Amino acid sequence: MRSLRSWLIASHLIPLFVIIPVVGFIIISLLNSRLVLNQLSTELANQAALIAEVANTQPGVWQDREVADRYLLAISQGHHWDIMILDAEGHLLATSNPNYASEVGNYISDVPEITQLQSGQQAIFVGMSDRTQSRVADVAVPATNAQNQVVGIVRVTTELDTLNQNFVELQRVVIAIVAFALLVGLGIAL
Repeated sequence: MRSLRSWLIASHLIPLFVIIPVVGFIIISLLNSRLVLNQLSTELANQAALIAEVANTQPGVWQDREVADRYLLAISQGHHWDIMILDAEGHLLATSNPNYASEVGNYISDVPEITQLQSGQQAIFVGMSDRTQSRVADVAVPATNAQNQVVGIVRVTTELDTLNQNFVELQRVVIAIVAFALLVGLGIAL
């Protein structure tokens, strides 16, 4: 490492080996946090709105726990997310989430922005769930009647750990590109 050539090679390779992996990590993080989570939140909001719209056509869903449970059982087959049906005040009528099964009939305090929902706006939360201790995407949508009054709430939640497992393939592609760029940089430097 005493020759000028060695010093020049090192001065070009060290930044290359630092900058390219950092850029790769930033790309993966941005794709995960911006693109994938935004698409997932939009998809969950659309599903919750559809569930609420169809529930409005089912008599008694927003008042009767048994009707809500039958409706939820009919629509929740084959979905990878958890669905809750709540009345307008936030009391749980039915759920597909076993962690909340004992809470049916009770007020659910961890529904995101209950006052926002009661005013007719949807609420989206992405973060750590206090109950399951895992990262979740949580969307709650108000269901309104013909007079535009909130009659119930549909909450759709999915754990992000399953989403991250699907994201591994994209991470591998980015890592392969970073490794290739490092090899090309090393080849040019030598």
